[in-house]
Amino acid sequence: MSEFDPDVLLVEGGSNLLNSLMVVAWAKIRRKPVVWWTLGELPGRRYTAVGRLMRKLIGIVERSCAALLLYSTQGLDYAVRIGVDRSRCFVAVNVIDTLAAERSAAEAVRRKSEVGPKFDACGHPTIVFVGALVPQKSLELLPSILSALRQKGNSSRLLIIGDGPLAALLEMQFASLGLSDSVIFAGEQRKDLSDWLVCADVGLLPGLGGLAISELMAHGLPVICNGGDGTDVDLIQNGKTGYNVRGAANPVQEMASYLHLLTSDLKCAQAMGVAARELVTREMSGEAMVQVMCDAVRYAARQGK
Repeated sequence: MSEFDPDVLLVEGGSNLLNSLMVVAWAKIRRKPVVWWTLGELPGRRYTAVGRLMRKLIGIVERSCAALLLYSTQGLDYAVRIGVDRSRCFVAVNVIDTLAAERSAAEAVRRKSEVGPKFDACGHPTIVFVGALVPQKSLELLPSILSALRQKGNSSRLLIIGDGPLAALLEMQFASLGLSDSVIFAGEQRKDLSDWLVCADVGLLPGLGGLAISELMAHGLPVICNGGDGTDVDLIQNGKTGYNVRGAANPVQEMASYLHLLTSDLKCAQAMGVAARELVTREMSGEAMVQVMCDAVRYAARQGK
C-alpha cells in the first residue's frame, strides 16, 4: 500500500476483519481517508462476551472512518444508531451485476425454447433455492415447508441449486418425509445457473440470504425469504416483488402460505417476477450500487484534503 499510496481506501469491513483493521490502522498513521463497507449488524444476532467486545471495537472504527458504505437501509439505521452522522453514510444496496444476469436469463430462455428445460417438473410449479448448503441458510426448514405445502394439496417441486456439508442430511430429511420424488438436487451450478433458474416459478430463501435475492429477481422470479443481510428489506416489497416473513412467529407456515399463493396462481407469480426484475435492473441495479460507491469515495477524498 505504501508503494501504491492511495488517496482513499475502500475497506470491506466485516468480511476479513483482521486485515481490515490493519488497513485502517495504516490509513490512520498516514492520514488517508477510509470508506468502511459493511452490512452493519444483523438484528437479533446473539454474541458471546468476546463477540460483544469485538462489536464495540468495530463501532469505534466505523465512527472514525470518513464514510460508511452500507448494504441496505437497515445498515443505515445501524450506523445512525451507533452515532455516525447521516451525511457520512451512503446506502448502496448490495446486489450482483443484475444487468448481466438479466442478459444471461434472456439467453437461457432462448436455449430453453430450442433444446428444452434442464429438468422435467412434469407440469408442476417449481420453487427454487440457490446458495451454499450450510447451517446459516436455515435449510432445515425446507423439508417442513414442502411438507406444509403437501398438506395444502400443493404439488410443487423444489429445486435446490448449491452444494455444501448439509447436502446428504437434507436428502435424508426429505426421504424420511416421503418427499424425495418432489426434490431435485442440482448441485453447484456456475456456468449453467441461468438455464436452471429460468425453469423455476418462485424463489425461496429460508435463512440468511444476500446476493441470491438479486440473482433470483434478475431472472424474473418473485422471492419468498425469511430475512437476510439487510438487502431483503430494500428488495423484497411485500405483495409486489415477493414476501419477506422476517420476524414471523411461525416462518414455516408463513412461507408455505405465500408459496401456495403464488404457485397456485402462476400469472400472479409472473407479474411479481417482472416487477422484481425491473427493480433490480433499474432502480437498485449493480450499476446503481457502483454509482453510490463512487459517491462515497469522492466524499471521503474531499474529507481527506
